[in-house]
Amino acid sequence: LSGVLAQAAAARGAPHDVLMLDLPLCVSAGAIFAAFERSWGGLFMMFLLATLGPAAEIGLISQGLYSYTDPDLFGIPTWIPWVYAAGGPPNGLLGRQILAELEKQSP
Repeated sequence: LSGVLAQAAAARGAPHDVLMLDLPLCVSAGAIFAAFERSWGGLFMMFLLATLGPAAEIGLISQGLYSYTDPDLFGIPTWIPWVYAAGGPPNGLLGRQILAELEKQSP
């Protein structure tokens, strides 16, 4: 979704529009949380990923190892934290599934 929205904005030649990029991605992250997670742990994971993911990218960008064509703040687009946040519930579910499988294998 982020790529489609960003590409549509770039095709219009418009400057970064929070309502066209950030808002739909924020709503999508919230919908993913509501549909798949709804726990304090999941909310914490969303916050953690939305914070650490962009921080890691900023570190890579500051070292010249990565770049965005249209960055907004500290070398990253403002919508990238929403993409990381949307990854929180799937990562939490995957982690719980792996833990459950490992516990089944333990004697």
